[in-house]
Amino acid sequence: MRKYVVSTANWKRKIDVQERESIEETVFEAVTQVIEWAFNNGKAVGILIYVNDSQDPNKNYVSLAYKALINAGFHAVAEEQRSLALEEFGLDVAEEPLNKFITKLQRASLKKSFCIAHLLEVQSDGRLSKVPVVCIDLGLFEERDCAKEKCKELNKTSKGKTFVVRQIVYNV
Repeated sequence: MRKYVVSTANWKRKIDVQERESIEETVFEAVTQVIEWAFNNGKAVGILIYVNDSQDPNKNYVSLAYKALINAGFHAVAEEQRSLALEEFGLDVAEEPLNKFITKLQRASLKKSFCIAHLLEVQSDGRLSKVPVVCIDLGLFEERDCAKEKCKELNKTSKGKTFVVRQIVYNV
């Protein structure tokens, strides 16, 4: 068994994963399992997932959530993230290399630390849950109050609370 700490959005989770044939497969399995946990517990899933090896602190990995979302069966959420990233950054998370995507995200995040998340209803284990998906295309904000105002405006037009403010955590 391999121990990892996986994080995205504003949470992290410790997980034990059976080792696979390669480190890439093992890390991908850890990411997939944690995404399943996140959806079952109403947690936000960011575009990037960070994986730290608990047994070797010098080994850290980054994964795009898109492929793990597909692997976990959350196709609609994966495609929503894909379209948002394509719209905001002009990068297709299904096709573009991770390093190119991370560079653009770093540039965009130099000053902005709040964003809007769209609450999507997702069926998981027979339950319907609302899962926040970060909507970078709705803007990044320096002030929480500015993000809240935009969120209120969006919720008025959507007839209900379907948008929430999330703080962006940078550990790239």
